[in-house]
Amino acid sequence: MVIEELQFAVSAADRDRFLDVEGEVWTSFLQTCDGFVRKEVWVPEDDNSRVIVVIWWETMEQWKQITAAECDEVDVLMGEWLRPIDVARAHRIVRSVG
Repeated sequence: MVIEELQFAVSAADRDRFLDVEGEVWTSFLQTCDGFVRKEVWVPEDDNSRVIVVIWWETMEQWKQITAAECDEVDVLMGEWLRPIDVARAHRIVRSVG
């Protein structure tokens, strides 16, 4: 299992609409992708202007099957709500409890 973490700067005033559109566009796309397990969206308690998206993938290979062209097509659908990715990280699960 591999975890994809993305962070975006989104003003508190725009956050609810951004989350609606991001869910309609990106989550819908991800649910069609081979290897997609689940997705969570977090807002840090100490920073209301940040949105963190955490996506679980079965394997890195399945995640990386998504092409740059596919990402570009989905980004276009975000329209005015597209925000640049400030942080992008991959995490390996080395231990899970519970």
